[in-house]
Amino acid sequence: MTVAICTNCGEKKSGVLLPCPSCGARPSMSMTSFHLSDHYLTDAGLDEASRQVKEVRAGLRRKLELAKEHYR
Repeated sequence: MTVAICTNCGEKKSGVLLPCPSCGARPSMSMTSFHLSDHYLTDAGLDEASRQVKEVRAGLRRKLELAKEHYR
């Protein structure tokens, strides 16, 4: 099953198109939802994306900035 990062809370979840079990958010149909999955990101990239989404939500960062080495 696909592992993805919730674009709302930053927690890992199963499946890009499934609601987040942590916060209940339904995924948007934007490319961001698809890019924050193991189809595009390495395991380290998923961890980094999770951290950055949480920082954006907390107001510590304005946007996601994943490095090239985080992509497959």
